[in-house]
Amino acid sequence: MGVHFEWVEHRRQLESLDVAMRSAPWIAFDTEFVSEYSYLPQLCLVQIAIPEQLVLVDTLAIDDVRCVWDWLLIPDRPVIVHAGREELLFCLRATGQVPPGWFDVQLAAGFVTTVYPASYGKLVERFCHRTLPKGETRTDWRHRPLSRRQQEYACQDVVYLSVIHEQLTEELAARSRLSWLQAETRTWQERTASALEEESWHRLPGIHRLTPRQRAIARELWRWRESRAAEKNVFPRRILRDDLIIELARRESDQPQRIRAVRGMEWRKVSRCLDAIVEAVRRGIETPLEECPDLPRGTPSTTIGNLLPQFLNTALHSLCVAESIAPSLVATLQDVRDFAEYRLAPEAWRDKPSPRLTQGWRRQLIGNTLDRLLSGKLAIRIDDPLSDHPLVLEERQE
Repeated sequence: MGVHFEWVEHRRQLESLDVAMRSAPWIAFDTEFVSEYSYLPQLCLVQIAIPEQLVLVDTLAIDDVRCVWDWLLIPDRPVIVHAGREELLFCLRATGQVPPGWFDVQLAAGFVTTVYPASYGKLVERFCHRTLPKGETRTDWRHRPLSRRQQEYACQDVVYLSVIHEQLTEELAARSRLSWLQAETRTWQERTASALEEESWHRLPGIHRLTPRQRAIARELWRWRESRAAEKNVFPRRILRDDLIIELARRESDQPQRIRAVRGMEWRKVSRCLDAIVEAVRRGIETPLEECPDLPRGTPSTTIGNLLPQFLNTALHSLCVAESIAPSLVATLQDVRDFAEYRLAPEAWRDKPSPRLTQGWRRQLIGNTLDRLLSGKLAIRIDDPLSDHPLVLEERQE
């Protein structure tokens, strides 16, 4: 690759970059981290690109890199990333703030292509006509020193971001979709930020099959596991696996011998915590029934069946392809079902937020057309059976 970059491993080097980083018209960045061995992901490297400068910051050598996150908060300039969820979380944990100029090229590409989520390599091929090597995809970024090959591999994650950003911005502007991207980015940032404050026990695999009492037990076990993992700074599932939490909750027993008899509980590190696990199960058992947790309410139940949502989803896919936008970005099959149920059984939605396809850019792009299909004002016919996209929507002839 032969790209020129600066390796930053001392605080004075980092501080010397402050003026250039704050005055740059745009900043592109990425991170390398390891998440399997600690409670929170361990940040190992930060890659930063600004015009005419490329920097790798060794976050294992520099204890405090708060200035890096502060650089992202400067208003009125793009902060360019690819699939930047973890990068946003790093910034939120460090500053409590969301970068105002966030531009995720993966999300943006979904508004002008039919593929979402697209890998960084695919975007580089499409917009920069380059092919990225894949030789370091399994690198353990905690190890030092990094080889020159590893450093150059890390550089590639940011060197093309500004070019991709420029081309995507032009395409989005030409299609009048920049406001759509901005709205979707804000929604995504808010959802990601709120996840930091939420308990995620309700995402345990199999939790939906449990009774309210069993969910109370699972919740207490999850809370204990989170506390223990944070205290020991280890990945939570190394304390107690998800499937063991569900199985212990399902058994509804605080008897040590029954808990110990569950396959997987014989593991030494788990068995050492038997008393704490028993107490967590007991707290769940003793939770008053009215305080046992409910899961987030699902979609209202109606009698529309499966055929209509599938039909509308086929129409949605055809519309998205015609508009060069990724169907998976616009809506899921559940979103389409929600839309149909909202239109056909509105009374069931009285206390719920309206579906995504009735809001904002999704309504403008797709929702209004689906409304006309439901009302019979539009029809679908097969145009070219041999085409990859044979369906055509047209005004219904009276």
